[in-house]
Amino acid sequence: MTRAVQDDLLADDCCQSAQQLLTPGNVAAYLAAADRGDLRVVPRTSTRQSGHSARIRRTVLAVLAATAGVPVRLPALPPAPALRDTPTARQRADLFRWVASDSSGPYARPASRRAMIRLAALVGVVLDTGSRTGELVAITLDDLSDDLDQVVVRRRPQRGYGQRTDLIALSDPTRAALKKWINIRAGLVDRLSGTPPRALWVTVAGGGPCGSRPPGLPVGHDILARQYAATVGRLNYAQSGAPGWRPLPVSIEQLRRSSKPIAVAGACRSSTTEDMPATAA
Repeated sequence: MTRAVQDDLLADDCCQSAQQLLTPGNVAAYLAAADRGDLRVVPRTSTRQSGHSARIRRTVLAVLAATAGVPVRLPALPPAPALRDTPTARQRADLFRWVASDSSGPYARPASRRAMIRLAALVGVVLDTGSRTGELVAITLDDLSDDLDQVVVRRRPQRGYGQRTDLIALSDPTRAALKKWINIRAGLVDRLSGTPPRALWVTVAGGGPCGSRPPGLPVGHDILARQYAATVGRLNYAQSGAPGWRPLPVSIEQLRRSSKPIAVAGACRSSTTEDMPATAA
């Protein structure tokens, strides 16, 4: 709204009081400009409007108006998008068997094989914990129990004001996949100079100009999401036409929503914004 004032989109007297700021004309002008993306600091690269951002704006305006004691009439909220279907139990089982059976093929490069081993462990953790990609990349070796039957997950709700730490039980297939991946991971990080990273998920191949980045560095959630999508695409192609086969969704988000985590009793802790790090905002 500050940018709307600076850009002279609101009435001249809008800064005199909250009541003047939240007149129907000012509110309508602000929302129209914001929904179009005219007030963004970084120009929008897509013409597609974000319904989620529009809903957040209206919610914040309603809170501000209520706090200031100013009655305000807001345009209707854009409807929330319908959640996409999640994988069935059979699809989840087929996916895990596929990634755990080294579907990279007999002639795959060593890095491709290592990536599939990493993905098998990742899929197992998602199925057991229902973690978002940001929560996945935050997992370290210290979050795993010694026998790999439990993992600490720091929940980061997209619309929540606090975080929650859960201790989740891991299934035997996931434990086996994790053990295989951790052995591969150890060989990758041992080649690095300095203190080795503690992140559970690390890169399996070098990158950067002339291979300037060695393997064994913490991997970003975008790389994990792309590998998952590409692997599911290959599985869908391989199984197309098979009796009873339904294509799997290529989003980790849909996979995680199908999870039913088993929390270890008495091991969950909630935190409020007061005990969260300042960078969490």
